[in-house]
Amino acid sequence: MAVPALVTEWISNFVVTTPWIVANLLTSGLFIFYVACIVSYDVLQEDRVTADTLAGGITVYLLIAVGWVLGYATIEYL
Repeated sequence: MAVPALVTEWISNFVVTTPWIVANLLTSGLFIFYVACIVSYDVLQEDRVTADTLAGGITVYLLIAVGWVLGYATIEYL
């Protein structure tokens, strides 16, 4: 998931056209949501609540926020 996001980021820096910028925003958003899903799965598998569990929960909320920012940026750009 990271490779398409990195490739479209790199290409959109050199080829500044609407399709590449939209592809960059979409792949980056999908990658962020993917990472949020992985972290939330790990957080929800814990039996005891520790500082790492709380930090993971906060991280999930922040990743979801960044994903929505990228989604709204895509809509605004279009």
